[in-house]
Amino acid sequence: MMPGLLPENWNMSSFDDTCWQQARILSGPGGQLRASVFPAMGAIASFKPRKIDEPEPGYFVYDFGQNISAKPRLTVRGKAGQVVRLTPSEQRFGQTGVTNDGKGRVNQAGVGKPNYWEYTLKGGGEEVWSPQFTYSGFQYLEVSGAVPVGQANPNDLPVVVDLVSLQVRNRVEQAGVFRCSDQRINDINRLIDWAVQSNLGHVLTDCPHREKLGWLEVSYLMGPSISWNYDIAAFYTKIIQDIKDSQDADGCIYTVAPNYPNFSGGFRYSPEWGAAGVFLPWHLYQWYGDRRILEQSYDMMKRYVDYMANTADDLIARPGLGDWYDYGHDQPLGASRFTPTTLTASATFYGCCKIVADTAEIIGKQDDQQVYRALSKKIKAAFNRTFYQGDGNYQNQGSPQTANAMALVLGLTSSETESLVMDRILEDLRVRGNQQTAGDIGYHYLVEALRRYGQSEALYRILDRTDLGSYGYIINQGWTSMPEAWNAHLASSMNHCMLGHIQQWFYDGLGGITPEKPGFESFRIQPEFVGDIDQCSCEYMSLYGKIICQWQKAGQQLELFVTVPVNTTATLVLPSLPETVLVEGGRAIDQAPGIHSIDKKRLKQELVLGSGQYCFELHPSQSP
Repeated sequence: MMPGLLPENWNMSSFDDTCWQQARILSGPGGQLRASVFPAMGAIASFKPRKIDEPEPGYFVYDFGQNISAKPRLTVRGKAGQVVRLTPSEQRFGQTGVTNDGKGRVNQAGVGKPNYWEYTLKGGGEEVWSPQFTYSGFQYLEVSGAVPVGQANPNDLPVVVDLVSLQVRNRVEQAGVFRCSDQRINDINRLIDWAVQSNLGHVLTDCPHREKLGWLEVSYLMGPSISWNYDIAAFYTKIIQDIKDSQDADGCIYTVAPNYPNFSGGFRYSPEWGAAGVFLPWHLYQWYGDRRILEQSYDMMKRYVDYMANTADDLIARPGLGDWYDYGHDQPLGASRFTPTTLTASATFYGCCKIVADTAEIIGKQDDQQVYRALSKKIKAAFNRTFYQGDGNYQNQGSPQTANAMALVLGLTSSETESLVMDRILEDLRVRGNQQTAGDIGYHYLVEALRRYGQSEALYRILDRTDLGSYGYIINQGWTSMPEAWNAHLASSMNHCMLGHIQQWFYDGLGGITPEKPGFESFRIQPEFVGDIDQCSCEYMSLYGKIICQWQKAGQQLELFVTVPVNTTATLVLPSLPETVLVEGGRAIDQAPGIHSIDKKRLKQELVLGSGQYCFELHPSQSP
């Protein structure tokens, strides 16, 4: 037997292991051993190569057609001691610009190198092998030291009988399905979903290859998008526990949980990252209706807000990376360029303080509620005193998208300035030809602000672009998952979900579904009819059952199918157009069963629906 190779039948009870070293008893690493609370990792799908080519003699590249978190499964035959190397990558040399059309050997830019697997054959027939303890992110596998079956083999190398890519992620269940008549939007949804799936690990990873770290900002800023598509209640509960375990005695929450990297500067602490310790429990409460997560997390949440207050300068929070990877043509990628890091830090500080006050009220800590309500008012005053420049502008270096959107969504504006602040966002988008500049932190708020303030048409125009810096450009250049950077920069990862926040708008904007009470006990359905989209279908499996909103329109004629689960109510908001009539199931809506109330307002009508299925039609009224 060659050293290091597994002996025959080593895992059978009859195997003679008397020559093996005995295990030694050592002290444990400390800590508390707990059962896993989230779905286990596993290989959930397999991809066969779409093509195999030989860019250089002896190097064969297998293209699986999809960039995913995966491990290889190799079927090979050859002689004992021969070695096959498999090198994963997202790119190939020979690309034109940032287009995924390389024809050369694999390029591990963005993945990290050296990064490869090697298998040593035992000989004696076909052998099947797959890594047991690791996976990576790749679309391509380069094979060296072997030849594909059917290829000339003058050097008698091992023969690769089969090689597949096994998708690896945790086994969270799918919760939602979205589709619409605009294929580009469907493609964008799929692009982001592959990046989300690729980062569903033991933590919500940054990327599935070079650094499988639980960077915390993605977990809560992408929380709504991921929650619409997957049941992440148990998974996110585990992430919250990781944050608790990593929180320092002084209340600090670092950028990564579990917190084992020895980073420095903004990579070690940024308020917008640590805020996951406050926003995540609140999100799970709102989404799934279980107040226990607030009770169990309250101490962590409160101590983090106290830490931010203790390290603030006159209630302006200590800054970190800010709006990471915000985007402007010809601008370097990295820490925030358009938005002061103190602004995003302080806006986040305010948002966290408000949540702690709300949580204290819900769980009956009235004294704390008063303390944190008062603190939040002081933070708001300091924020506006420092950053509001008048005429609807919050301080920025060339684009107000992130600054203004955070102020709007987090409630930092006054009622008198709201419309001006939104106008400045819209003006900036117009000037830039609908180019978003917001990055890792700000884009979530930009999407939410535009939806919340009735500007979904602006979001549609952002999605309709196909030039550099757009989703459409990324898709047209052949990338199959969402890259780390808006411009698909080749030195960055090509499989990040951190800029995928638009997914939430697919459900709460186009589908129009938003929770009104925790857990979707009551919810709102107010679809946005924008652009050239004439059909849309959203389904979400809530704790109460499946919520469905499907619509199609042609001119002033609209058909809408809605399902409201048992023990819930929904407020349906539809247009109230002149010379049109709304019916349900062929009946006038005031005679249709299940409709509790009807409120007709200027340009819209609101109906409160009980549980059941409804088929509405809005069509031109008939002349007498």
